[in-house]
Amino acid sequence: MSVRPRSDSARRPFNTQGTPSSSSQPPPPPPPPGAATPPSGKLSVPAPTSLTKFIVILVMHLCRRILLIETLTKLCVYFCLITIISVVTDHFPFPRSYFSDKQNFINQYFVKLGWGWTCSLLGLFIYLTSNTYCCGNRKDVNRHLMRLAFGTLWWFLCTKLFAVIQNSFGICVTDYDLNRSSCETSGNRWVPFDVSGHTFLLVHCLLVISEEVKCINGWERIDEVIRKEMSSQASRYPSDDLAQLRTLYDENTPRIRFLILVLTLLSLMWEMMLLSTILYFHNLAQKLVGACFAALGWFISYRFWYKWRSWTPGLAGHGVIKYMKENV
Repeated sequence: MSVRPRSDSARRPFNTQGTPSSSSQPPPPPPPPGAATPPSGKLSVPAPTSLTKFIVILVMHLCRRILLIETLTKLCVYFCLITIISVVTDHFPFPRSYFSDKQNFINQYFVKLGWGWTCSLLGLFIYLTSNTYCCGNRKDVNRHLMRLAFGTLWWFLCTKLFAVIQNSFGICVTDYDLNRSSCETSGNRWVPFDVSGHTFLLVHCLLVISEEVKCINGWERIDEVIRKEMSSQASRYPSDDLAQLRTLYDENTPRIRFLILVLTLLSLMWEMMLLSTILYFHNLAQKLVGACFAALGWFISYRFWYKWRSWTPGLAGHGVIKYMKENV
């Protein structure tokens, strides 16, 4: 009895669906050159961060931690330091040091020109940031710069008022009932009430810087907004504005980061000089009056007037693009 040999098809294993098993199928042909590779189901690994980029991220993080402390918190700390330290030093004078000399370099070339330094650096910072989030709209940029104009006006008016107070209020050393002219005519010494101009100036500069740098909170989110809106078929912004925003954001961000570093160092120097003023110069009342005038200007502008939006410069970060957390 002869046995018939099975054909090749009879030897091939079948799966339950009646088709040849995958193990016997030939491998799929390779994809043509330039074809997209199908996703493998794994997340792509981002490129490693360079040392330079890591340092920039670290420095910016530290600057934000210093600059973005709530302004009201800073103001309360300043008033507490003025009150507590002045009460102590009025009774127990602090040992003299480099900062007790009014002719020291920092006092002569930085503090006395404090509003000039602050206004110049903040002017450049406001121009670059507002030019970015306002998509190059010159009218809106000029409107944001008007905040510095009010700050300058408040500084000028207060310094003139302090001169009037100094000439009008004080005491005669030998006779408290005499006014200034009668005291000086009688040959006595008149001690004017000298409002601490340094305390006013330094607190004023610190409060304005604290408010203006708030626009950097979430600054990197602008890049996310650009990519999201450009890929959306129902974008909230015109394509021309997004294209302009992309160009300005890429060009201005490195400059803005440099200015953030400079403004952080300037703020730290102003706080150091405020501490030296509290330790060595004026009495408690004179320093408190100076700080109160600075706080009054901040309250009128940033806490009241600028929040109206219409017919005001508005607050920092308010523009065409909504990227700050409170604006999104």
